[in-house]
Amino acid sequence: MTRITPQLTMNSAVRNSQLRTRNLYKFQQQLSTGLRIRKASDDAAAMERVLALQTQNSQQESNLRTTEYVTGVLNQSVTYLQEARSVLLRAKEIAVDVSQPGSGIARGIYATELNGLLDRLTQVANASDGDRYFFGGTKSSSPPFTRVGDATTYSGSLDATTALLSGTREITVLRPGTEVFLSSDRQSTVITGRSGARTSGGTDSARGSGELIVKPTGASFAGGSGVASGPSAASNTIIGAAGANQLTIVDTAGDGSAGTVSLNGNDPIAFTNADTDLQVIDGQGGVVYLDMSAISAGFNGVVDITADGTVSIDGGTTEVPIDFSAAQMLVDGNTGAVTTIDTTNVRLAATDEVEYPGTLDAFTAIVALRDALLEGDTTDGELSRFATARSADFERHAEAVLNAVGETATNLETLENFKIQTEDLQVETQATMAKLQGADMAEAAIGLQNEQRLLEMTFASLVRAFDANLMDFIR
Repeated sequence: MTRITPQLTMNSAVRNSQLRTRNLYKFQQQLSTGLRIRKASDDAAAMERVLALQTQNSQQESNLRTTEYVTGVLNQSVTYLQEARSVLLRAKEIAVDVSQPGSGIARGIYATELNGLLDRLTQVANASDGDRYFFGGTKSSSPPFTRVGDATTYSGSLDATTALLSGTREITVLRPGTEVFLSSDRQSTVITGRSGARTSGGTDSARGSGELIVKPTGASFAGGSGVASGPSAASNTIIGAAGANQLTIVDTAGDGSAGTVSLNGNDPIAFTNADTDLQVIDGQGGVVYLDMSAISAGFNGVVDITADGTVSIDGGTTEVPIDFSAAQMLVDGNTGAVTTIDTTNVRLAATDEVEYPGTLDAFTAIVALRDALLEGDTTDGELSRFATARSADFERHAEAVLNAVGETATNLETLENFKIQTEDLQVETQATMAKLQGADMAEAAIGLQNEQRLLEMTFASLVRAFDANLMDFIR
């Protein structure tokens, strides 16, 4: 039989009071903090879920901050893109107006306005929020465009800065300026003029517009007729391989002293053997100077002409012999750019206009139109064709800007939807955490009261037990 000693009674009372005290502290903490779980020992399984939910909540908070930042950047980008489009559409209006007859009086005014548009476009292209440049791609810490005189160069990145949403969804934040201001859509080269040169369908690398200069270098004649080049042969305009141009000579005198001559089927003109520098023209503007002083007696027939020439694509810096082929390659001696042309049917010396549609960037297109307006010797017809080409350039760039605005608007919509979804998820996450961590205040209050009563009962029992032992000792 176990004897209940005073020491055993004391030990039991101490243990009970410690337990009650701990429970009292627990309920007091729940009532003061509103939390049931503050550390793993409170509820290990629930605490594990709470920690996972806290991590999830932190990620959601980070996503919302990213969304807010990116939304601000994209809204600013849209503002600048709209400004760029406004500039380009105004430049297009000027080009369309200039292409119409009677615009000569306004050339200087338009040129001045284009200078202002160029300045505005450069400012927009280098727009920033003080920390980063909007059109430099991943290289956003310095101005992406540098303008020296009329030349504008891009030093930004070709890659866009992107934002990753929720680990998998990626959107463009800072796009490279090449997509907006330097877009290209190369089309077939266009040659306009009288020389007979045509495009070959090859891949050219030249950009913008230029001139194709075709010059004669000399003419020779098939034997037998006695005709020769006159002293003014340097002023010939005909060009062509052997037989491409022809003379028809009729010796009406029978001894070569007089007759008629015609070029390429045009009306014949009279000659005598005194004509040593006779100008003969055809119906297409071809001119040849002839020495008719030694026509063979009795010659009546057709004489094939070989009229050689040169062609230049760089303003005369580099002149190459015409080979009358379907794909003659010309290299610009100043830039190294290549233009391939069909010289098979080149017949006249001329300066043709060459256009490389879809190749000019927005800045160069403005400069080119301005310079064309300032050139005093540009005819209305030449300016009209040039302005029409520049109008197409401005339209193309305005379309590229509009596409960028559309993509940005789509990204903004995606961000707004993502924000709403994330906020909803965060509410659910926080509600679940609160449910797991939160204390039932009524239950905690009742528990606190119960523990207080139990503690009081423990103390009362201990006092009563000691009183009884003392009386037993006295007796």
